[in-house]
Amino acid sequence: MLGTLSLIGLFVAGIWHAPLWILIPFTVLNSFIGVHFPSWKAQRLKADGTYWRTLIGSSPLQLVFAVLVFGVGYGIGVLFG
Repeated sequence: MLGTLSLIGLFVAGIWHAPLWILIPFTVLNSFIGVHFPSWKAQRLKADGTYWRTLIGSSPLQLVFAVLVFGVGYGIGVLFG
C-alpha cells in the first residue's frame, strides 16, 4: 500500500515536471519500504547482520525503477501538457 502510494506520487511528480532531485527521497523511501514490509523481513535481516548491506544494495535498483516511473509521468505530462 505505501509503496503503491509512493509510486503514484512519483508518477504525479513527473507529470508536474518536478525537479530530478525529487528522485533521491523517493529512492530512499522505496528502499526502506521494500526492506521493512513484511515486518519479519527486517527482523530477519537484522538477525543475520545484513540489514544495511541489503538496504543500500537495493537502492540502485529502486533508483532505476523510480527514474522509469518518473520518466513515464514526465512523458505523459509533455504529451498532454
